[in-house]
Amino acid sequence: MLRSLSIAGVHPRAWTRWPTTGTPGLGIVTGGTLDVFRDGADGSSLSPAAGPVSACLLEAYATQHGYALYVEQDLQRWGLDRPWVAAGTNLLSWAKFPLMAALLRSQPTLPILVWVDMDVLLLNASVSLLMRLTTMPDCSAGLLGAWDRETLWYLPRGVKKDFNSTRWRQQRWASQLASTGESSYFWFGRDLNANYKLNVNSGFFALRNVPLAHDLLELAWAAGNDPEHYKQHDPGWREKAPGSAYFGWPGEQGGLWDALTNSSRYLRRLCVATPGWLQLLVTRPVLRWNGTGFGPANLERAIRSQSNGSNFALHMVGMNRHHARARPRYRGEALRCTALRRIKVIP
Repeated sequence: MLRSLSIAGVHPRAWTRWPTTGTPGLGIVTGGTLDVFRDGADGSSLSPAAGPVSACLLEAYATQHGYALYVEQDLQRWGLDRPWVAAGTNLLSWAKFPLMAALLRSQPTLPILVWVDMDVLLLNASVSLLMRLTTMPDCSAGLLGAWDRETLWYLPRGVKKDFNSTRWRQQRWASQLASTGESSYFWFGRDLNANYKLNVNSGFFALRNVPLAHDLLELAWAAGNDPEHYKQHDPGWREKAPGSAYFGWPGEQGGLWDALTNSSRYLRRLCVATPGWLQLLVTRPVLRWNGTGFGPANLERAIRSQSNGSNFALHMVGMNRHHARARPRYRGEALRCTALRRIKVIP
């Protein structure tokens, strides 16, 4: 089990936070490349010190709820056996699979492990993530439904937009999903397009530490043995030059789509959250870049849209290294409007 996910000579470092007594109810893991954790005057990082800021917010949250936290500051090292993954391209996100596998192996008593992308910001620190996962009332409701068109301004080129997630492509999976969060082994939030093979997003997801979850990671990682795997999921791949913003999309997310739909044994343990229950995806153009910054009013409107009234986290999709000029201002507005004002854990 997980043999192909054992990267020779690569091991987890010390956990950033581990409770001093007992076993935590869950562990949170996040990570990025080295440049994300240092100021980038050349615009190469998410914003000045974006990595430490994101890690600090997660640590404050983990401390408040008694969770463990692991921050990987060199995600690139987990892709060393695949040169096309470790090259610092958009494909680096595949490296989260061997990292998570190693963490699950190293802490066999840890019940649940949660991956959180570094462009995800918590909106409500009082919410228990463990309770959010285990009390999801209807696991198929997240997969079926409709997205507000206003939140869907930006999708990868060549991907046909479909705002209604009740299409047959998603309906065929919905009937096979877990009934509630309590009976689930895998938790994901709905993504932006019902034309995706499985409309779930891999920027924020959780796994129980059980053999079936280990198998899922193994299967998802194996999909990436083919460096051109993305072509199976992206009809517009020919329009994207190597190194461009969405070259290689959907990356590791496509691997998870394939793995989750590989067998009913995975689907019947899958729970898909409605928007905002875990994360609310907000795309860059929704916030209307005006030359001076992304306005708080636009961000607040985006947060309110597609919400079930209790948003837990905001996923700022599309703010990658190819949007260097806008990114620091975006990050600043997002932190000011969400973390500092809503969470209130940083002076």
